[in-house]
Amino acid sequence: MTKIPALNEPLIENANVWPGYAEAWVNGNNPLIGDRVRAFDFHGNKDLDGTRACYMEGQITGIEKVDGGCWRYKIEVRRCVGGGQEQTDFPAVIYPPVNGTARMFGDVCDGVERI
Repeated sequence: MTKIPALNEPLIENANVWPGYAEAWVNGNNPLIGDRVRAFDFHGNKDLDGTRACYMEGQITGIEKVDGGCWRYKIEVRRCVGGGQEQTDFPAVIYPPVNGTARMFGDVCDGVERI
């Protein structure tokens, strides 16, 4: 896990990394680099327990484009829950789309939230 100090504000020098970074910080409407977050696996489902609970928890260590696609959070994962059960085999890093990214069939991504 990358060591990131506790932050009272986001890493402003990263404002050039993702267009909208500074605006997201000012409006407080998006998780930012350094935040500890929960990333849900399925759009529209944010169950924390029960068989539908599927998410990963970790810390945002970057915001980048992966393979030339949309902007994505880089999250170093510390915990994984699948089907309501704690999982031991999970990826060290995941790249979910930044909240507000348009989805293919309408609506926008909103599966990452601060914890």
